[in-house]
Amino acid sequence: MLRSLTEALDKTSNTSKKDDSHLQQIRNALEKSNGIITGIGSRETPEIELQLLTRIAMEAEKRGMRGRSGGAGGADLAFEKGFTDPKNIDVIFPWRGFLPKDMTEQDVTAYLGRERPKQGPGAPVMLEWKMRAKAEELAAKYHPAWEKCSQGARALHSRNMPQVLGLQLDKKTDVVVAWTKDGQATGGTGQAIRIARDLGIPVANLKNPEERRIVLEVLKIADPRQERAMSQAYQAQQGRGY
Repeated sequence: MLRSLTEALDKTSNTSKKDDSHLQQIRNALEKSNGIITGIGSRETPEIELQLLTRIAMEAEKRGMRGRSGGAGGADLAFEKGFTDPKNIDVIFPWRGFLPKDMTEQDVTAYLGRERPKQGPGAPVMLEWKMRAKAEELAAKYHPAWEKCSQGARALHSRNMPQVLGLQLDKKTDVVVAWTKDGQATGGTGQAIRIARDLGIPVANLKNPEERRIVLEVLKIADPRQERAMSQAYQAQQGRGY
């Protein structure tokens, strides 16, 4: 019984050390000058989390970090919005003319508050032809049911490779900041998270409290959920005549 208890304590200690190490990796990556930050997430990311992703991107840009994202609706677009200069973020498209679901080019411009350059620095990019086959081969390795994916789905999943590895698939991002509904590597975002983890790249999922805390702490951002709670409490007090 004593041995079992000792083993259980050792296991808990090892898990704690692993968690601490992961959080420190996130911290180190965010504190790195001129680092690369990838911002991605679910299209169903709640509005308050979208606002947070925009603020994270803004603070990252101020620190000289370069961004990467995928141009999809929801979290991707919110992260892109935070970069005031489009030349500071690589927006990687799965195919030419890609747009978020149910959005026009005019909708995207209105959301971002600026136009995307049509060409040259800052314009959305795609993998060069010679890189696409390599990206697809790598993407297939990380997808649990690649054979069931349509050609369009394969293009979307392959686009996750340069989000993590860059357009030449040889320059890893320093950190991935994401939001998924369960805090796990789920949905389309899960593909990029699995890739990053396998390559030893720290992933900060804003759904997970400790990972969220580190991001906000390093970038000196107030948690919008707490701000909202305080605002609601204040309004309730005013309504009661306090």
